[in-house]
Amino acid sequence: MGFFIRALHEQIVELHSEQYNKCHQSKHWIVYRGQSLSQTDFDQLQNTQGGLISFNNFLSTSKDIKVAESFARSALANHTLVSIVFVIKIDPAIKSAPYASIRDVSHYDAEDEILFSMHTVFRIGNMTESNENSRLWHVDLFQTTDNDAQLSALTERMRTDIRGSTGWDRLGKLLMKLGQFDKAEELYEALLGETSNNRERAQVYHQLGWSNKNQKKYDQAIVFFEKSLEIKQQIYPSNDYVLATSF
Repeated sequence: MGFFIRALHEQIVELHSEQYNKCHQSKHWIVYRGQSLSQTDFDQLQNTQGGLISFNNFLSTSKDIKVAESFARSALANHTLVSIVFVIKIDPAIKSAPYASIRDVSHYDAEDEILFSMHTVFRIGNMTESNENSRLWHVDLFQTTDNDAQLSALTERMRTDIRGSTGWDRLGKLLMKLGQFDKAEELYEALLGETSNNRERAQVYHQLGWSNKNQKKYDQAIVFFEKSLEIKQQIYPSNDYVLATSF
């Protein structure tokens, strides 16, 4: 499955090279990411301020802060979570972390998305609590360079951290978002052959259904959705919300 990671990484590197050569940017610029963290993870983030943070998947960001704030605010109703807007400062002179605009290839071009490759590392800067809500924070992140001593130690640790079904599931969703449905389906078919866990199999069939639906292959989509539903009905109570999302 490393093929999928390499292929997407190489595509980001290629796009980065094309886009950078076109614009020859010299000024720093900013992108944003909105998400939620558990209180435990947020406390750890605060304790690590000034240190490094790595995102264990391909990192989706936006040039539009309103997009990021929308994602962050969607979690405010859950009082067990802390909403974060990461403010990421980009230095075009730093080449160690490839990123690229995927606006022209994404199905969600309104998000003006900038995609970073897997395991990009940042240094944590200021953390500012919002005046309007104590559970909404802005966190500054800065790119790191290859000669960063802390980064060198962290990189070695990350080399083995590319496995796990949730990571593959995120990668499949990202491939679909990029419109690479064939690669996404190939990934999900491989996952079906590797797992006997019914919850995971139900999720994979559901994603295969979405992939076919997005390609207007409705008959095949229904087949996969029905397979997903059949498994879910065997493992979840009849009133479980998971079943509701399958109808």
